[in-house]
Amino acid sequence: MTEHMSDDTNYTGNQLDQQMHTVVEPLRRSPFYEQQRQLNGDFVNLGDWHSPNWYGENEHLKESYDGATGADLSMRQAVEHKHVREHVGLYDLTPFTPIEVQGSSAESFMQERFANDMAIDVGQMRYTTMLNEDGGIQADLTVVRMSDDRFRVITLGVGTGRQHTSWIREFAPDGINVVNRGEEFCGIGVWGPNARNVLESVTNADLSNSAFPYYTAQELVVDEVPVAALRLSYVGELGWELWTPMGYGGQLWDTLAETIEEYEGIPMGTAALNSMGLEKGFRFWGADISPDYNPYEANLAFTVDMNTDFVGKEALKTIKKEGVNQQLVPVTLDDSRTIPGFDAMFVDDDAELGEPVRSDFGYSVDESILYGYLPIEYTDSGTSIEVAVNDERYAASVREEPRFDPDREKLLG
Repeated sequence: MTEHMSDDTNYTGNQLDQQMHTVVEPLRRSPFYEQQRQLNGDFVNLGDWHSPNWYGENEHLKESYDGATGADLSMRQAVEHKHVREHVGLYDLTPFTPIEVQGSSAESFMQERFANDMAIDVGQMRYTTMLNEDGGIQADLTVVRMSDDRFRVITLGVGTGRQHTSWIREFAPDGINVVNRGEEFCGIGVWGPNARNVLESVTNADLSNSAFPYYTAQELVVDEVPVAALRLSYVGELGWELWTPMGYGGQLWDTLAETIEEYEGIPMGTAALNSMGLEKGFRFWGADISPDYNPYEANLAFTVDMNTDFVGKEALKTIKKEGVNQQLVPVTLDDSRTIPGFDAMFVDDDAELGEPVRSDFGYSVDESILYGYLPIEYTDSGTSIEVAVNDERYAASVREEPRFDPDREKLLG
């Protein structure tokens, strides 16, 4: 077993970690809070919600774990990360806010407000960015078409529901209702190789790839609980998000928690979510993307359809024509036993290239992964740089993304 960090290493020293570990006591509790507390959830503040960073109930997994590890904190993250990759996990999605946009002209409004093509069929989903007039990323979002005149938007930035609702509503014409449903709905992610087996045990729906393709949504009943099931996974595994009214939340959790035991499943916390998502190169608004960056800088050009008209399009035309001076790329340390913490800096000799905006350990790929915006001349895969932390320097290399499952075989199941 390789020792990757000492007990005093703060290996998640980045903006996302700072978002999670605020000293302010969270005000809100999901309908799963009591179950999570009984599982010895170690709670952090995630967008003003009590959210387990990991679960003490999973401590027993340390006994059979054989992989990268180190300080106690990383060990707890590591065992959940690896176990979900191999089996299945439940994650509390309640801090991620659903917003509904409804009206007879909802499609044309969505087309104007979001950068990707929103002319999608009922039940289809689309990942998109929402831009400001300068082309900066105000949000990255998953959009589901629920009916001809109703869309559901899931914000991917934690604790940003009110802000993103306001930004969407700002452009809404008469007849379009934009409603934050964050206080009405809760969600559970069922993710991992056994996710389909778990759900097939509790619903009569056909969950095969042909009947329920990736990035589509359906209304299902799970043990008498009505859910909106979205086939997507922030951890890069086969899986579904299940959204239901708050009043059904406890029953939904209990049903799934009992069922996953048959498939060696566990509850998983936000620490594992972060490291698993980082391995897949998934963005996290407020950490690695924000209004300070445009889709071309953030390597999110695929979220933009220039054949549609949307807020920020004219700015993007100019940006695309002139090119960008920096781009978001993954960097891995040549010695994966080192995990830099706060105050890290990408450098080349005496030149400072920029700070990491997000970092964590990739337990599935055995790499220390840092993301940052580097000058464009440093963004080719294989480029050698260094990471400076205080008086120490660590050799590093720019890499291609994603680091895990680049062909999406696991994700597509």
